Amino acid sequence: MPGPLRRAAATGAGPRAGSGLVAVIGSVGALGPASLGALVELLLPEQCATCGIGVAFAPWEDTGPRVGGLRSWDRPHFCAACAARLFAQPRLGTVAGGASRGLPQGDDDGLRVVAAAATSSELADVVGAWKYHGVRGLGWPLARALAGVVAPFTAGLDGPVVLVPVPLHRSRQRRRGFNQAAMLAELVGAITGLTVEAGALRRHRATAQQARLVEAQAREANLAGAFAARPPGGIGRALLVDDLVTAGATVRAAAAALATAGWEVAGAAALGLALSRDDSDGPHVDTPDDDL
Repeated sequence: MPGPLRRAAATGAGPRAGSGLVAVIGSVGALGPASLGALVELLLPEQCATCGIGVAFAPWEDTGPRVGGLRSWDRPHFCAACAARLFAQPRLGTVAGGASRGLPQGDDDGLRVVAAAATSSELADVVGAWKYHGVRGLGWPLARALAGVVAPFTAGLDGPVVLVPVPLHRSRQRRRGFNQAAMLAELVGAITGLTVEAGALRRHRATAQQARLVEAQAREANLAGAFAARPPGGIGRALLVDDLVTAGATVRAAAAALATAGWEVAGAAALGLALSRDDSDGPHVDTPDDDL
């Protein structure tokens, strides 16, 4: 969680504190949207998830369509300057293992991944606030950053493509209240005009937290048989959508399930792509993703 949000949570004034007030706010059914918004701003004043500046003191990221998982009181919690800085350097890379699994291959024999940024501690904190601490309105600026790399990537493909979000197991989605990959896909689809096939994949087996597994073989085994896919009904080329790609075990397993069902997988799109440990551009970051 970003430092400003962590400090605000400790004092009961920030977005994380909102998880304890969501039930109270949501129960005030007699309030109209304007009154509800004023109440939320009074109890949880909006601040940037990265630098902590208030909404009245800097150019701000906009809201967007209310797709699944977004609530009437959600706000972006991101200043324009931090969004521009965090997503200034998109990445196009690969995750290894494509050739041995019959998956689409990139330049270095892996599954292609286009990302809005290299994963950093700062990006992991922002994604963590969005997923785990009730700051769901961050989905709007995060999706705009992802759409900025998805649009040129898909424009360079030979033929149409649909967006397929990586699913959560139903038990985990019930606990969290939304699927972050599905929210990203719906918002990116609204921006780019791409179709979203949210039902193409399902996670029919709950898995252990991938972030707690260090060895690559353990990560692969954890996801073996976790996904199932239905055959394509129209456009048969898919671009997977997820939040952070680290070792790539999840997107490889999802892509393999799609390929088995008859899909062509163009690659994966993510907010962040982890740098390898020997990448000269920056450090490796272990991301706090417990969905995988």
